Amino acid sequence: MLSSLKSHEEGEEEHHHHHHHNHRRRHQHHLLLRCAELIDRLDLPAARRAISLLSASSSPFGDSADRITNQFTHALSLRLDRLSLVPSLSPTDSDSGAQSAYLSLNKITPFLRFPHLTANQAILDAIDIHILDFDTSHGLQWPPFLQAVAERSDPNNPPSIRITGTGSDLSVLRRTALRLHSFATSLRDARAFLRSVRALNPAVVTLAEREASHGSPSFLERLPEAVEHYTALFESLEATLPPTSRERMEVERVWFGKEIAGVVAGEERHERFVRWEEMMSAAGFEAAPLSAFAVSQARLLLRLHYPAEGYRVQVLRGGSCFLGWQSNPLFSVSSWHCN
Repeated sequence: MLSSLKSHEEGEEEHHHHHHHNHRRRHQHHLLLRCAELIDRLDLPAARRAISLLSASSSPFGDSADRITNQFTHALSLRLDRLSLVPSLSPTDSDSGAQSAYLSLNKITPFLRFPHLTANQAILDAIDIHILDFDTSHGLQWPPFLQAVAERSDPNNPPSIRITGTGSDLSVLRRTALRLHSFATSLRDARAFLRSVRALNPAVVTLAEREASHGSPSFLERLPEAVEHYTALFESLEATLPPTSRERMEVERVWFGKEIAGVVAGEERHERFVRWEEMMSAAGFEAAPLSAFAVSQARLLLRLHYPAEGYRVQVLRGGSCFLGWQSNPLFSVSSWHCN
């Protein structure tokens, strides 16, 4: 009887804590949106007071609600400084810091390896391979891909593979500038860019993208979408890593923090799969369902390396594959061919 009473009390305490957490999170999100409205109306003194309040009520070392509020407060502060023509005092993260955060992100979450692995399997099904990678970054996805090609090829007649890539590394950009010039000029217009890709008549095009709508020209429309998306990301990290994890804090501050600042105060944009589906179809591409093997590999990746119960893999109409946390889709991978 005593044990059952204790269990009942613990359950009530957990329910109360969960309710309090959700209430505080909603309150903080409301304050973020209120601050954004003040900035949009150019009521800068009131916006600064709101940012001071948000800064005092959040921490980069608290729970996921605290940390997401802290990152968005920083991003709103950057936007306010730019409107006020005040130079930002925030230190710029070094290239080595960004690289370290990228490697930590690859280690502790499936957010990079899931789209890489799933997209690579779709590419492997092609015969003549010319890879167009428009976000090469550190190139972590290509060594295992090349190894997989080598293992399934005739050593006396190895296949020819071309990789065309872009990235933020200036030394890489200089070496590939001439080849990529025609593509770089069309990157401002997604539709024109996709038509130029279609003109190459590729055997397969794989698309890996955030499942988030951050493309609106309206700052006030982008913000709530971004808060919802990154809240799910932060909650997944909180559920899978200890509160004192240095890697988690590095990923949130350096990697996701930079993305959040880009969405709120810069030019970082994402589109949901349904929008990409429209653009790909308009450019002359047809969906090519991912193979059952590619999907099973994605599920195996989660079971072996990221066994948290909250991650979900879902295959939708047309054979596109989504990675989500709880009920929130976070990333999509799809495969396309010329129609």
